Amino acid sequence: MGVANEKVDAPDPSTPTPGPRGPNMRTRLLVLVSCLVAGLLAVEGIMRYLLFDPGEMAVWWGRDLRHPELFAAHMYEDEYWRLEWLLRVDEKKAAAPLYDELLGWTSGRVRPGTYDYRIDVKLAERRPILMYGASYTDCITGNGECFPRLLADSPLHDRYALYNFGVGGHGCGQTLTLMRQTLDRFVEQNPVVVIGLVADNDFQRCSLEFRSWPKLKLVRQGEELVPSGPVPAGGPAPYIETHGTGIGSYAWRYLLYAPGVLPRSWQHALRASAAQQDEQDALVQGIVLAMRDELEERGLEYFFILSTSPRTLPPRDTSHLERLLVRLLDEEQIPYASGRRYVEWATGHFETELDSLFFLDGAMRNHPNLEGNLLIFEALKRGLGGKFSPPDRPWVGLENRVHEGRNDRRGLKDDEYDGSGKQQGDHGSEPPVRALPERDE
Repeated sequence: MGVANEKVDAPDPSTPTPGPRGPNMRTRLLVLVSCLVAGLLAVEGIMRYLLFDPGEMAVWWGRDLRHPELFAAHMYEDEYWRLEWLLRVDEKKAAAPLYDELLGWTSGRVRPGTYDYRIDVKLAERRPILMYGASYTDCITGNGECFPRLLADSPLHDRYALYNFGVGGHGCGQTLTLMRQTLDRFVEQNPVVVIGLVADNDFQRCSLEFRSWPKLKLVRQGEELVPSGPVPAGGPAPYIETHGTGIGSYAWRYLLYAPGVLPRSWQHALRASAAQQDEQDALVQGIVLAMRDELEERGLEYFFILSTSPRTLPPRDTSHLERLLVRLLDEEQIPYASGRRYVEWATGHFETELDSLFFLDGAMRNHPNLEGNLLIFEALKRGLGGKFSPPDRPWVGLENRVHEGRNDRRGLKDDEYDGSGKQQGDHGSEPPVRALPERDE
């Protein structure tokens, strides 16, 4: 009874009435994260559109973005070279070299698979010189101005015959592997082995499995350096179709590599540049020491010609790899001629323009011209006599070119020249083909 008549207090009008419940913290975080993800995906999508879409608008707006160095390092990373190949216009893509399953490719002088020297050198009583290396040895100027010809036109032609195993575009790992495949064929003739490599590019390539073309890479297996596997056939297009560029996010890579986007020290730390350099240094040193061991185990006379390209000649700084290699060769007492010292000798302490020795523009830039080949040949001749420093006399170069104006061999075709002055017959069904042209990075 009392309950029914009980008075119920009215709500206090000064107390605010609670409104509808808003989203909780979890929902807010979810929305924030979703917006961030959507934004990042949008940035990534725009980046890929500007990089790869062939339309005129994408090409125009992405013209400053279509540079592989904004996304990878050419010294260590296959990603740079895969992307470089994709971004290169079709007419500038390298012509197909002579495919080889072990090395990647060979030159026109070296038969793929068997590694036979395709030119019939008439050795007679002469001592062979086996010359290995990349484009500085292969001679981008052509065979008619290369070392077999220069040797044949020199006073040494009665004592020596030169087999040029240089292959344009090869790295030091490919050079070591080609040596392993060919040295034993000449051991009984007591050859002199000359390894001519450039102290930056030719050694950086050892870190790569792709550089304009799929290539050999050596990896450490216990105490040995062995090929990582057979080089796939078919060339760059099917290789990249299978492997892609290896870049997961172009936006993230842009943050890591594009100048000025982040502080440089942050970029190096985030992409582990120091670890990449250490890994490459160890591989380079291992390859050089393996070259020495292969030669000394066979009791062969040898020396290196350590060339330097205009990329790292004054006024530019000496490269890290050149300093590393000079220190290694000196410490291990490995005989070598310094290309830097020879260039300094020929130019008068770099006072002469380097275009007297090198092509400085065009498709052959940073490679020796005929005068540059003659300078390397001077180092070769002195090395044969056990002297590895430039002579005291002034450099005369082309003024002292023996075959200029009085040479009965000048009518020979370059690809028919074997260094003996005699024409050769047909080389076989495969035409002599120059391997990959090299480009400046």
